[in-house]
Amino acid sequence: MKRIIVIACAALLVAPLVGTAGVKGLRDNELAASADKSQKVKVVEEKGGFARTYDNQPPVISHKIDKDKINLKVNTCLSKCHAEGKKKAPKLKDSHYMSRDGKKGSKVSPRRWNCTQCHFTMTNAKPLVDNVFEGHITKK
Repeated sequence: MKRIIVIACAALLVAPLVGTAGVKGLRDNELAASADKSQKVKVVEEKGGFARTYDNQPPVISHKIDKDKINLKVNTCLSKCHAEGKKKAPKLKDSHYMSRDGKKGSKVSPRRWNCTQCHFTMTNAKPLVDNVFEGHITKK
């Protein structure tokens, strides 16, 4: 057992030194070359928000959020803009106050505390793969 642990630790120490030079990825490209090609993207801001492409789609965040904080104790999205009584941004839907038992509470449900698990900012990034998705909205 000790021998296995020693071998595993040695492998973990040596792995970063080996690098990825010459290693082929699944798509037959060199991993090191593609890892160095990071593209600079900008957040696309849209006054009034983006149109949705399918029913019940969570809205896309229409502004930068890089300075906002979301952790166990603080959620600046809710405290600064989307809180009850604030007129700066749209009010949260009732679904954000529902417990998993389907009961509406007075505070945002812990299941809905992390805004970025459903909502995201739009960027001008080039798609990684071709996308032919065509959305549809049945409700007007």
